[in-house]
Amino acid sequence: MTLAIARSSAQMGDPDIAIPVLAFTEQQARTKRGVLRFLIKYQGYLFLIWELFGWVMFLVSSIDFTARRKGRYRLVQTGLMVVYYCLYFGLLFPRNRLKQAQQIVQACCRECGLSYHETGFLQSYREIFEHLRRVSASTVAPSIPTR
Repeated sequence: MTLAIARSSAQMGDPDIAIPVLAFTEQQARTKRGVLRFLIKYQGYLFLIWELFGWVMFLVSSIDFTARRKGRYRLVQTGLMVVYYCLYFGLLFPRNRLKQAQQIVQACCRECGLSYHETGFLQSYREIFEHLRRVSASTVAPSIPTR
């Protein structure tokens, strides 16, 4: 199961989502100009491409950085980095601990005053695309009636 916090990080000023080619709120979408506004208009369609590109670039640049370093433990560092990424992307998370992790996340959200939302993998992407589509719609100027 994919866990998501429903409160928008964009509204909270999260610097990790300051991505010029994405708008997470209608207000962000309306501030974009030129090529960025065009990209925001179609962000729902481009999202998976950007996400895949981001993952690949992140992994390649990390491995490249580690491989270029000189030292005795370069291979160990590269191995640890691969394990970290597997953990980060949930590949090594023990499935029998998901219920326990869910309870911890719910308690943390309650403590921080955040709403909690749980969904499946495919449904989470449907929700993301629907939200991006709604935000993108705000970039389209309202039609002016002709006489």
